Amino acid sequence: QSQRERATLPLCWDDKRNEWRKRYLYNKGCDDMVRAHLARLEKLYKKNISRDRAKSRLWTLDVWIKVLEQIDFFDQTYTYQQACYCFCMAKMTVVDEVYSRDKHCNLTYVDFLEAICRLAEFKTLPNEEELEEYHVTNVVDLIDALQESECTWGQWLLARPSPESRDLGPLDHRVEQLLIWMFYLLEKGNVRDPEKLLLKLLAATGREKEAKGKKLTRSKSM
Repeated sequence: QSQRERATLPLCWDDKRNEWRKRYLYNKGCDDMVRAHLARLEKLYKKNISRDRAKSRLWTLDVWIKVLEQIDFFDQTYTYQQACYCFCMAKMTVVDEVYSRDKHCNLTYVDFLEAICRLAEFKTLPNEEELEEYHVTNVVDLIDALQESECTWGQWLLARPSPESRDLGPLDHRVEQLLIWMFYLLEKGNVRDPEKLLLKLLAATGREKEAKGKKLTRSKSM
């Protein structure tokens, strides 16, 4: 499929983007989570703008997929079709689809922020109860805790109930977990101490002290 064809995939999907925004996205919780990591989000967006889109400052679908592949986000719970859906549903409607073709087919910065939140809608992330089970506060520490108990992330995912029967938790909680996980994966290769990086990400939403306490408790119980 061409980028143009993939960008128009939602024509065959049920388009309820505004209903979703009003019901789940437009609230203080989601706004706070995005604002907490806004500097990193802006840096990520600017760094990955396509060269042929530099003047209009847009993200193409290829760039969106490439970044998700870079952090290995595709698995049995998050597919390429869902990634395309998040991309397409995040785009704002334009008045003239021919004259404003670039904006119609690609993501502006505001669209990109929404696409990240939509990613949290589909990507399987631990809810509060599942984090508490392993005495952790975030998905990065959960993966470490799973390894300590000789369980892989893939095995944990397979053991999850279906989304229809599982408490997913509020969207703002999922956005928080997703942003911590995403930026940890993007930046850990460029820092000397990944643990300090994780604490900085947790500090953005005031979770670092709680995370330190639970990690200490977990280490004592081992």
